Amino acid sequence: MGTQHSDSLRLDGWDVFIYLDWDVLERTFVGAAELYLDDSLKCRIGLSRDFESADDAAEFLRRHTRRFIEDWQHREHAADERAVPHRQ
Repeated sequence: MGTQHSDSLRLDGWDVFIYLDWDVLERTFVGAAELYLDDSLKCRIGLSRDFESADDAAEFLRRHTRRFIEDWQHREHAADERAVPHRQ
């Protein structure tokens, strides 16, 4: 199995690393996107189906990465509460 595609990008303060390989035995692309915020891994998104090309697989991971980040930005997080003092 040799690396077919790898990419890194920065989205809204997130570092995203996309890794894709071609699995010769399974005859499919395998890979994931790793999403880091402030140097901390927050999410790993894997491929959930077969793709015709590395570009299609990478686009799937990019699309799901954007959805995750958008969702994250609209939710409250425990770390956010500790960072901001409560008003009485």
